[in-house]
Amino acid sequence: MNNTSLLQYFEPPAEFIGYLGLVCGYDAAEECARNMVERFCNLAMWSPQGFQPLVLMVDASSGFKSCPEDGWLRLYQKHKDQRPYRMLHAKVALLAFQSINNPAHCRFRLLVSTGNWTNQTVNDSLDLMWSVEVDSLTLGDATACADIKAAWKMMRWLSELHNTSILKYTSDTSRISVNAERWKNYCSWLDHVGKKASGQPRFFDNRQESLLAQLPTQIKEHAKG
Repeated sequence: MNNTSLLQYFEPPAEFIGYLGLVCGYDAAEECARNMVERFCNLAMWSPQGFQPLVLMVDASSGFKSCPEDGWLRLYQKHKDQRPYRMLHAKVALLAFQSINNPAHCRFRLLVSTGNWTNQTVNDSLDLMWSVEVDSLTLGDATACADIKAAWKMMRWLSELHNTSILKYTSDTSRISVNAERWKNYCSWLDHVGKKASGQPRFFDNRQESLLAQLPTQIKEHAKG
C-alpha cells in the first residue's frame, strides 16, 4: 500500500501518452477533471487539441457538465426514469495509453476507487485505489486481462445506457471524427485484451447479484485459503 494521489494514477507510463479514458462515478468536479486530463496527456496546461481524451459517466443527480475545451465529455443517460439501477455508484476508470514511438503499442490501466472524482477526494478524504495494468505487446498476465475484460463488460453495458452519439462517426466536425476514431480503436483494443483473459477476475459488480453474495467465492478464489 502506498499514498499515491488519485490524480497520479492518470499519469501515463514512461514513453506513453494518454489516448482515451472511460470513467464512471457518482459525481465529478471540474477542477479534478481538468487535472486528470492534464496528467493523462502529460501537459502542464491543457489547450484545445481537437478531441476530448476523457469521457465520464456520472449519476443523473450530478450537476457535472461536459467541457470540451478543457478536454472532457460527460455522457448523459438516455432514459433517466428507466435506468436499471437506483444510483450510479461504481467509481471505475479504464485508461488506454499509446506509445509515443509505436502507435500500435498500448498500455491499459484499470482503476477502482472508493472516492469520487472530486477535489474533496483528492485533498481531504482517506480513500483507497486499486489498479491493474497490462501491455498490448505481451498480455502475459491472464488474471489482469480477466480483470480488464470484466470491467470493460460493465463499462460497455453502462455506456449503452448513455447517449454516445458524440463518440460515433459523423461528418459534422473534425473534433467528433477524431473522438470517433479513438473510441473505435479503444473498443477494439479492449476486446483484444479480453481474448487473453483466463481465470476468475478480481473485478466484479452487482448488476445481477449483490456484492455480499459474491464475496465468499471471491475470497476463496483469490485469498487462497
